[in-house]
Amino acid sequence: KQYLINPGSVGQPRDGDSRAAFAIWDVDESRLEFHRAEYPIEVTQEKMRGHQLPPYLIDRLAHGGVRTQAEDHDDRRKIAGPGSN
Repeated sequence: KQYLINPGSVGQPRDGDSRAAFAIWDVDESRLEFHRAEYPIEVTQEKMRGHQLPPYLIDRLAHGGVRTQAEDHDDRRKIAGPGSN
Protein backbone atom coordinates (compact mmCIF):
# COMPACT_ATOMS: atom_id res chain seq x y z
CA LYS A 1 0.00 0.00 0.00
CA GLN A 2 1.29 3.49 -0.83
CA TYR A 3 0.19 7.00 0.09
CA LEU A 4 0.85 10.27 -1.68
CA ILE A 5 2.25 12.73 0.84
CA ASN A 6 2.63 16.41 0.06
CA PRO A 7 5.81 17.48 1.87
CA GLY A 8 5.13 21.11 1.06
CA SER A 9 3.83 22.87 -1.99
CA VAL A 10 3.55 20.86 -5.19
CA GLY A 11 3.31 23.95 -7.39
CA GLN A 12 4.59 26.89 -5.38
CA PRO A 13 8.18 25.97 -4.45
CA ARG A 14 10.18 27.91 -1.89
CA ASP A 15 13.52 26.12 -2.15
CA GLY A 16 14.97 27.35 -5.45
CA ASP A 17 13.96 24.22 -7.41
CA SER A 18 11.15 24.94 -9.88
CA ARG A 19 10.17 21.30 -10.40
CA ALA A 20 7.03 19.97 -8.71
CA ALA A 21 7.79 18.25 -5.41
CA PHE A 22 6.01 15.34 -3.77
CA ALA A 23 6.72 12.34 -1.60
CA ILE A 24 5.38 8.79 -1.45
CA TRP A 25 5.10 6.88 1.80
CA ASP A 26 5.48 3.13 1.30
CA VAL A 27 3.76 1.49 4.27
CA ASP A 28 5.10 -2.01 3.56
CA GLU A 29 8.70 -0.78 3.40
CA SER A 30 8.24 1.98 6.02
CA ARG A 31 9.96 4.30 3.59
CA LEU A 32 9.32 7.87 2.51
CA GLU A 33 10.63 8.71 -0.98
CA PHE A 34 10.95 12.31 -2.13
CA HIS A 35 10.50 13.06 -5.83
CA ARG A 36 10.78 15.98 -8.24
CA ALA A 37 8.99 16.17 -11.57
CA GLU A 38 9.44 18.50 -14.52
CA TYR A 39 6.27 20.08 -15.88
CA PRO A 40 5.46 22.78 -18.48
CA ILE A 41 5.90 25.84 -16.27
CA GLU A 42 5.16 28.31 -19.09
CA VAL A 43 1.81 26.64 -19.84
CA THR A 44 0.90 26.74 -16.17
CA GLN A 45 1.88 30.42 -15.94
CA GLU A 46 -0.32 31.28 -18.93
CA LYS A 47 -3.28 29.55 -17.30
CA MET A 48 -2.60 31.48 -14.09
CA ARG A 49 -2.54 34.77 -16.03
CA GLY A 50 -5.84 33.79 -17.64
CA HIS A 51 -7.34 33.47 -14.16
CA GLN A 52 -5.77 36.82 -13.16
CA LEU A 53 -3.72 35.38 -10.33
CA PRO A 54 -1.17 37.67 -8.67
CA PRO A 55 2.04 38.14 -10.68
CA TYR A 56 4.27 37.18 -7.75
CA LEU A 57 2.64 33.72 -7.65
CA ILE A 58 3.06 33.32 -11.41
CA ASP A 59 6.71 34.44 -11.36
CA ARG A 60 7.56 32.21 -8.40
CA LEU A 61 7.05 29.07 -10.50
CA ALA A 62 9.96 29.86 -12.82
CA HIS A 63 12.62 30.49 -10.20
CA GLY A 64 11.63 28.18 -7.40
CA GLY A 65 10.24 30.82 -5.09
CA VAL A 66 13.36 32.00 -3.33
CA ARG A 67 12.11 35.32 -2.01
CA THR A 68 11.98 37.05 1.32
CA GLN A 69 8.74 37.43 3.22
CA ALA A 70 9.11 41.19 2.78
CA GLU A 71 9.18 40.79 -1.03
CA ASP A 72 6.02 38.67 -0.95
CA HIS A 73 4.34 41.16 1.38
CA ASP A 74 5.25 44.08 -0.90
CA ASP A 75 3.85 42.26 -3.95
CA ARG A 76 0.59 41.45 -2.14
CA ARG A 77 0.24 45.12 -1.15
CA LYS A 78 0.74 46.20 -4.79
CA ILE A 79 -2.02 43.85 -5.90
CA ALA A 80 -4.43 44.83 -3.10
CA GLY A 81 -3.99 48.52 -3.86
CA PRO A 82 -3.42 51.71 -1.86
CA GLY A 83 -4.02 51.60 1.88
CA SER A 84 -3.55 47.84 2.23
CA ASN A 85 -1.16 46.32 4.76
